[in-house]
Amino acid sequence: MEPLTDDDLDEQESRLSGYRTPEVLGLAAFALGLVAVLGFGLLSGQVVLALAEQPGPSQTLQVLAGLTGAALAAIPLLLGLEATRLLLDDDPLWVSAVSRGAVVLGAVAVLLRLGHVVIQALAESPSFYGL
Repeated sequence: MEPLTDDDLDEQESRLSGYRTPEVLGLAAFALGLVAVLGFGLLSGQVVLALAEQPGPSQTLQVLAGLTGAALAAIPLLLGLEATRLLLDDDPLWVSAVSRGAVVLGAVAVLLRLGHVVIQALAESPSFYGL
C-alpha cells in the first residue's frame, strides 16, 4: 500500500468543500443570527403553533414552541463556532470579526429564547407572553 501524499489529499476534496470555508460559514451564521435575534421566519418556533390543531394554544404547546425556537436559534451559534474553528492566521480580519459576531448573536438568541420560555412556563397567565 502506497503512503498518501499531499497531491492525493487535494484530489479527495468534494465539490462542496468551498462552502465550508470560514468566509461562507461566518456570513451565513451572521445572517441567520440576525434572523434568530429578530424572530423572523421558521427560526422563531412558530411552526409548532401553526401545526397545532387547537384554536387557542395551550401553555405546554407554547413552551414547546419556545424550546423549538431556542434549538433553531442554536444553528447560527454552531455555524459561527465552526467558522471560528476553521480560521487561519492569514484570513482577513473581517472574516474573524464576522465569525465571532455570529457566535455572539447566536448565543444571545439562544439565551433570549430560553429566558422567554422560563418566563412563559412560570407565568400564571401565559397569554401575555405570546411568542
